[in-house]
Amino acid sequence: MRFLNLETLHAILAYSKPRAIILRPRPLLLMRNLLLLVFLVLPAGATDLIFDTFESDGFGEWLVEGDAFGKAPTAVTPQGVNGKITGYSGQYFVSSAHDGDEPTGSLTSPEFKISQPFLGFLIAGGGHKGKTAVQLLIEDKITFEATGQNDLKMQKVVWPLKDHQGKQARIRIIDTEPGGWGIINADHFVFSDNQKPFFPKPKYRQSKANKDGLVSTDVLPGLTIPEGAVAKLFATNQTLGVYSPTALTVDEKGRVFLAETHRFRFGVEDNRSHLYWLMDDISAQTTDDRIAMHEKWQEKLPLEKLTTVSEKIRVLIDTDSDGVADTSEIFAEKFDDLLDGTAAGIMAFEGKIYFACIPNIWMIEDVDGDLKSDKREVLQDGFGVRVSFSGHDLNGFALGPDGRLYTTIGDRGFSFTTKEGLEYKYPNQGAILRFEPDGSKMEVVHTGLRNPKEIAFDQFGTGITVDNNSDQGDRARVVFMLEGADSGWRMGHQVLHSFHETAGIPNRPINQWMQEKMWEPKNDSQPGHIVPPMLNLTSGPSGLAFYPGTGFGLGCKNQFLICDYKGGAAASGIWKFSIKDEGAGFAVDNSGKFNWGVAATDIEWGYDGKLYVSDFVSGWQSHNAGRVYTLEEQNPGKTVAEFLAEFDFATATPRSLSGLLGHADQRIRLRAQLQLASLPEGLPILTAASNQKINYLERLHGIWGLGIMARKGNTMAANILARQLPNDDPRIRAQVTQALGEAPLETADILLPVLTDGSPRVRALAAIAVGRIGDSAALPSILEMIQFNGNNDPVLRHSGVMALVGIANEQEIANLISHESEAVRHAAVIALRRKGSPKVISFLGDTSLQVSNDAIRAIHDTQIEKARPVLAAFLDDESIGTPQRPVSRMILRRLIHTAYRIPNEQNLLRVIKAAVNPLFPIEERKEAMRLLSMWENPHVVDQSLGYHSPLSPRDPAIMMKVLGEHISLLLDGGQEIFGDAMKLALRYGIQHEGLDSGSLTRIIRDHQTDGKTRAGALDLFLKSNPENAEEILSEAARSKNEELAAKALQLGSERNPASTLAALKGALKSDRISMRQMAWGIIGELPSEHAVPLIREGLLDLRDGKGNRATGLDLLITARKREEKSIKSALSDYEASLPKDDPLAVWQTSLAGGDASRGFKVFQTHAAAQCMRCHRHEPGHSEGGEAGPNLMGVALRQDANGLLESLILPHAKIADGFGVAEVKLKNGKSKSGTIIASTGEHLDLKESESAIWRINFSDLAETPQPVSAMPAMGQILTPYQTRDVIAWLSTLTKPNSEKPAPYEAKELSLADSKKIDEKEKRNEGPAHLKTQTDQTVSENNEIDPAVMELGKAQYNLCLGCHGPTGQGMPNVGPPLAKSEWVAGPVENLIGIQLRGLQGAITVNGQDYQFAAPMVAMGAGQPDENIAAVLTYIRNSFGNSASAVTPEMVANYKEINKEVLSKAPPPMLNVKDLIDPFTKPIGVDGTPVISDAPAPTIPEIPSTGLGVSTTGMSIFLLIAGLTGVGLLRMKTVNKEG
Repeated sequence: MRFLNLETLHAILAYSKPRAIILRPRPLLLMRNLLLLVFLVLPAGATDLIFDTFESDGFGEWLVEGDAFGKAPTAVTPQGVNGKITGYSGQYFVSSAHDGDEPTGSLTSPEFKISQPFLGFLIAGGGHKGKTAVQLLIEDKITFEATGQNDLKMQKVVWPLKDHQGKQARIRIIDTEPGGWGIINADHFVFSDNQKPFFPKPKYRQSKANKDGLVSTDVLPGLTIPEGAVAKLFATNQTLGVYSPTALTVDEKGRVFLAETHRFRFGVEDNRSHLYWLMDDISAQTTDDRIAMHEKWQEKLPLEKLTTVSEKIRVLIDTDSDGVADTSEIFAEKFDDLLDGTAAGIMAFEGKIYFACIPNIWMIEDVDGDLKSDKREVLQDGFGVRVSFSGHDLNGFALGPDGRLYTTIGDRGFSFTTKEGLEYKYPNQGAILRFEPDGSKMEVVHTGLRNPKEIAFDQFGTGITVDNNSDQGDRARVVFMLEGADSGWRMGHQVLHSFHETAGIPNRPINQWMQEKMWEPKNDSQPGHIVPPMLNLTSGPSGLAFYPGTGFGLGCKNQFLICDYKGGAAASGIWKFSIKDEGAGFAVDNSGKFNWGVAATDIEWGYDGKLYVSDFVSGWQSHNAGRVYTLEEQNPGKTVAEFLAEFDFATATPRSLSGLLGHADQRIRLRAQLQLASLPEGLPILTAASNQKINYLERLHGIWGLGIMARKGNTMAANILARQLPNDDPRIRAQVTQALGEAPLETADILLPVLTDGSPRVRALAAIAVGRIGDSAALPSILEMIQFNGNNDPVLRHSGVMALVGIANEQEIANLISHESEAVRHAAVIALRRKGSPKVISFLGDTSLQVSNDAIRAIHDTQIEKARPVLAAFLDDESIGTPQRPVSRMILRRLIHTAYRIPNEQNLLRVIKAAVNPLFPIEERKEAMRLLSMWENPHVVDQSLGYHSPLSPRDPAIMMKVLGEHISLLLDGGQEIFGDAMKLALRYGIQHEGLDSGSLTRIIRDHQTDGKTRAGALDLFLKSNPENAEEILSEAARSKNEELAAKALQLGSERNPASTLAALKGALKSDRISMRQMAWGIIGELPSEHAVPLIREGLLDLRDGKGNRATGLDLLITARKREEKSIKSALSDYEASLPKDDPLAVWQTSLAGGDASRGFKVFQTHAAAQCMRCHRHEPGHSEGGEAGPNLMGVALRQDANGLLESLILPHAKIADGFGVAEVKLKNGKSKSGTIIASTGEHLDLKESESAIWRINFSDLAETPQPVSAMPAMGQILTPYQTRDVIAWLSTLTKPNSEKPAPYEAKELSLADSKKIDEKEKRNEGPAHLKTQTDQTVSENNEIDPAVMELGKAQYNLCLGCHGPTGQGMPNVGPPLAKSEWVAGPVENLIGIQLRGLQGAITVNGQDYQFAAPMVAMGAGQPDENIAAVLTYIRNSFGNSASAVTPEMVANYKEINKEVLSKAPPPMLNVKDLIDPFTKPIGVDGTPVISDAPAPTIPEIPSTGLGVSTTGMSIFLLIAGLTGVGLLRMKTVNKEG
């Protein structure tokens, strides 16, 4: 234990059972350390941080706009390009050349902080500046740009970023050029500390696709198939309604069953679109937790949106045998529960359909043969604990050689109890599972998978799956199934990569998955507990199948086929690969493209010999498209289907079944085997098959059949198998050994000799079998096997671990610390990890780095809390980081985080010492500093694992004490951490000589230190009132660093306003807008003698048109805060100079100077404006609503003045399709709705979803005046916010390529309108609502006309969504006319005004379900206004009901004051309202107030304006923003 210091050694001895500590000299270890020493003294190589390599099935977190870049990175030159794109890295790159030059669009990365001095990438394409380019936007300004050189060979570009380190930035790849060379290609973005970062060479050349022998076909454009194959469309969306097919299966009758996803992104969500619930999602342990999460966040995502659409199973039949389906039926649906996931797996077996749809595995039957499901049974629930990424669902099934069904699930995880009472809890990883066909004996086989897509077995019974990549630069993996294996993936890896900011980590951290190369085939960086993949192949794995032995076999005999779906056809297709034995495991023998140019999602051989392929067409969400095609040979010959038409396995004789064990088709052999294994008469037949040597595959099926019988308790079958262990063929020995592992054996005696078998695979399966049996007497043999392997074969190591776990207890395993074999000690560590045993600490000081490191991993990664203190003490060993005990960054990070998680002085000091240890990499020292900054209030996410693992707040006194005693360590720890050390000292008020004026001056003047630190140093510097204070202040005020200059100006104005004037005047002339704006804010706080002249002069310049537009608003805000008469006079002069006939004049100062990033946040989050409720700014059904126009390309259509007009006067110019109007006809009738189109001859009016009218202008009594459903933003947003929103809108330069949805308009003549009106009169509402249509105030109600006038004025805010006549607006708001809710209990109406309403509602028998809720319009309004508008609608539009009084409103507020005091009050659902028919208002006219508690919903904060903004706020009544464009308000906000 030479690596342990005395304290750590004592800690281990105190915890462990006393035993001899054997120290052995290790010559190899000495040589290794000497080599490490040589490397340590040599110059360090460059540190490259991969940002994106685009080796994935999509664009990950990049924002995609337009169509140019397709759905995913591409591996081939897109169609439409003359020539080949070359010089890229790896296999894939991004290209805007999809369909040639014409398409436009952009890719924009998520925001990041620049941490390295160089950024390199590869680029080729057009040379149009600003149009075909890669741009670096630093703080939303284009700071660097590179274009192509009008060529297709990618060139290296490296940008120097040293002066920008610490700033926020985004990368944008843009193509807005539709003409010649209107393309841009890019690849491999890498940050580096070296100006020559490393770029890997291409892994695959485009010529490889042609080498695979593929030829084009005219069946589908771009489709290539094996030469000699015949492709044929079997069914399409147009012919038979095929809709987003994800998986398919073909039954014995030739019927094709499709799993169709209708919920993908329309009920099946993705964490990337809902960051607000991320902490809840990663903390979920059961499906009940996920239900609670959805209920918690239903205000942001109504539950109705998760349950509106159902997944479906479709059946397709070719009744006339012409190779094309002609019958299509929905076999099963109603998979629309809150928890239901994607329909992603389906299998037909013995007359039943097995269906995988989170949270359930279903078994479905059609009992009466009508192609409709009659019987459904949930075989197992509990899948889909988390939302994770969409698509990480349950996947398809395969029938294993052991007669069990196998399925896979992604890292949405699972937690369930089986029918037998066994619990399985894997909430943060994917797995392979198996179960008996009746759903019993469910068990987990293989874990640590991310998103495994199906499983298939070859003719030798080897199970293979393909696991998806994680968009980190890793690649998908071919994995062979191994009992108990862990492939290493945990959802926390994704959290650290994709959601690090939400997890409290500003800069993307390293994680185990990438740092330790767990996704690659076997390598020395990997931890010992994983079984590495066989090969990296595909980027978007989907359906998987193995050639069954008959049927279509061109280019794929004895091959696996795997679909590779990348969002579009061009980059997608089907790969083929075969496998071979390698050690105890397998390796991919060869691979190539089998069928390319198709968005394939699944493949399966039909019994008719054809290969069936499901085609999603394109995209990453459910859509009305999809097809199935087939591949067949030109002369297929006799098929299995013909045999099955005449053969019934269930009634067949054992003799006839016997003859099928050697059938050419694997499916027939397996069915015969299973049937024989279920019959007593099958035993001799299977025995004979297992002993014969003529047909090798028949022999295997005989062994498998005996294995099934043995597993089910047949001891005779077990004995027969045991007699076959002595065999010359290693594959036979392996299969027999595996079968015996599940046989009812009391001891492992028969298997002990096999542990020394010459075949590594046989030894591995024997060890796993011994572990299953649990015979402790086998321990010596297992240790011998492990020692013999010597850690060379990870499969054998895993098998030995499985044996140890099964046969030895914790102490017996811990005792192996003294074993001479490193491999044995290593296996012991992994076994203790599996048991979660703290005894693993015994191995921390092992002389083997592998053993010691895996002990560290075990304790930290599996959170063995009892062992943490000892692991943390490991940091005290002074050899850590030296050649005697080298550590990787990831191992060191584990040690630092372990100490951080223990809240005491000792471990706090360990983190401090780690931060200053010069032997440690600077990145980990900075990480220690970051942890110190949050030590007092730890984030709920474990910052090294990405797990939800909350810690309690710590006592700040501990930090003050330890920091006070050791601040000198941090301050002397080097320039790299000095700034952070100073921040800690400032925060906790620590004084130290290292913070003297000289040291602080050096920090202030150090241009390499970030501005925040320099500003803090200046603040601290001035507190001691040094003699050179004015000199340093003046110097800092002139700094180019804005944070420092701003702080200097602020502090200077507080200390000596007169001496700061010159600097402030200089700041007003700065070329940086932010400096000028900041200067006016400081000037506003100066004494009169200094402030007045500057402000007055500025106002006069503004009046005369000389002022700076970008700072005019800041000047006005500053001026309005002052009380001096001269300023008020100058302000009046300025306001008097504005044009009186221009309502936008007062807003001119908001046209320039805005911050686009802040404007985007207003768009996303402003509680009153609710912009995203109505608008999107990206293509497709992305985040945002559709009640208003898509803002894509709005900056191309309007300049800043036009954008301002749209915000302040939304009624002035209304986008086509979004104007609400009442259309009056010459016959006196009228129609109301949205004008969606208008020509010189007619207009199209959308009255409802089912009624779109084409009305000729010749039939109009007057030209309709449409109004906007959007309110005037001037009454909602502050002038500052308006300025920022305009700045953001001005950045939306990507054209909107979306086309309006087609519709069919019905001609409406005057005669038609009369008939329709008569029909509507016949279909009047309930009797209690019947009144004359033109009646405004009921004759039976005496309503104060003044109240009606006030209510009518208030209703102007509502007509945008409810229409001028209360008829409601399609997709926006329900009708108020003749509504039972309007005439019903007034408590409902008052509650809706004060709390809002969400969810579905039924009005007059018509169901309405809108995209967004109605916000609380009455919040902040006077009681009189609320009462008036409610009285108005209750006595207008054909309604007649009693008045609502201010006293009723006040009464409601008093009774519900506790609920209304919440911020904001929880929204109402219809279930919270009083039934309008059964619970009328009281006879005294007061509402019957319910005391039912309401659900808690987050508050919508106020705007902070001086006017009643809530009453004027934009609101969505059920679906859209309501408001009024009719109000031509000239009211000027007090700030504007």
